[in-house]
Amino acid sequence: MQQAFDYESNELETLSGTIHYQQAIMRFFAPHIHGHVLEVGAGIGVYSDYLLPLSDHLSLIEPDAKQAKRLAEHVGALDSVTIHATTIETYIATAPAKIDSVVMINVLEHIQDDIKILQHLYAQLKPGGALLIFVPALQSLFSDLDRKFGHYRRYSKHDLVNKVQIAGFHMEQVRWFDPTGILPWYLLHTLGKKTEISESMAKIYDQGVISWMGPLQYHLPMPIGKNLLLIARK
Repeated sequence: MQQAFDYESNELETLSGTIHYQQAIMRFFAPHIHGHVLEVGAGIGVYSDYLLPLSDHLSLIEPDAKQAKRLAEHVGALDSVTIHATTIETYIATAPAKIDSVVMINVLEHIQDDIKILQHLYAQLKPGGALLIFVPALQSLFSDLDRKFGHYRRYSKHDLVNKVQIAGFHMEQVRWFDPTGILPWYLLHTLGKKTEISESMAKIYDQGVISWMGPLQYHLPMPIGKNLLLIARK
């Protein structure tokens, strides 16, 4: 079941300032987003802002009541947006329409039975609809911060692809993302046991590294990375 994520110490606000990181993810996803778009785990709407101009209608799922309230304050007044303050399971059980694109950014790792959810999303998508996933990678990096965020796992490329294919999807691409972030994460969080993200360090990394690494990894596939990015279709 999808859980309400207990992000403390304003981590979402901290990460909302990593503009280059967000743009690097959306550079991969944007060409596959259209029509009725479903964002699972929308949080406070960081990526919703990118999805809005690409969609005809944007359905946002956010199970955490506090985040859903902030999301509603941010985009809830727009006619093209519907906010569902519920779990993905509840949404799927009552969803009135089929979806063209599903976006899950840092969400699947929070769901215990991830294959079951992927199967439900497959059923909800229109034929040819896109599944766009971004997740943490490399179980060897699993840390106390992962536990604090409510992560059940970090993914290997094989594991992520296998689960998506079991759910019925056809793979288009899966890419490693943020190779330069592996060592800092390991030193700070896996080895160092740090359970908070520094806003100043996140912005320095975003501006000093991801500003050039983001475009580079789009054009040049990386051999490994701190995250995985996947695009699949029904």
